[in-house]
Amino acid sequence: MSRINEIRARCEAATPGEWRTPPTFSGICSQSGDILAINRIVNPHAADMIFIAYAREDIPFLLDELATKDAELQRYKQLEAESALANAQTVVTDMAIKALQEKSDRERPSGGWVSVDDGVPEAERIVLVVAKYANCPTFGVPFVSMAAHVGYHERTTEDWPNYEGDTEYDEENDCYWVRPCWYEVNIVDDNPNWELCEGEITVTHWMLPPGLPRKEEAE
Repeated sequence: MSRINEIRARCEAATPGEWRTPPTFSGICSQSGDILAINRIVNPHAADMIFIAYAREDIPFLLDELATKDAELQRYKQLEAESALANAQTVVTDMAIKALQEKSDRERPSGGWVSVDDGVPEAERIVLVVAKYANCPTFGVPFVSMAAHVGYHERTTEDWPNYEGDTEYDEENDCYWVRPCWYEVNIVDDNPNWELCEGEITVTHWMLPPGLPRKEEAE
């Protein structure tokens, strides 16, 4: 049992009510007149008797005040822990956003456009492409579009169930390979597999889309 609990137990066990120091009696009485203590000292110090008498009310009051302060302290600690958790979640969120931004920055080609002679992106990675019509002088000006590249034996018709282009049957694997080609990303047309076929439309360069906007820019 803690010291505070011991003090409270003694208070609760003591005679209840207001204690008094009658002027005609050298001692302490309860409110009902019961004698609680007799002072056998000659010429007692009155302040000492008053201190003892008032302790019956002062100590419970101080114990209640202490309990209130303890409850307030526990509530403050709880709020502080909740605030720390919220701050930690904010930090984690900011770190995640920063990581995405840094990843986006790393994925941006430092030189901008990449020639297809230097390589192509991974299969079905949506990128910006520069293309031009090969045999049409009227539309010979290069244009920018969004497309994805599929290489040789990288996707089958099972991967693209709505594919309607040319295929290559693979007897050993019993599958149909999608034609290796650039495919324009078409979010409006029902057929998303619009081929940018070599010989008709030539893709010359590609570039990853711009990175995510910064947090301050998004706001």
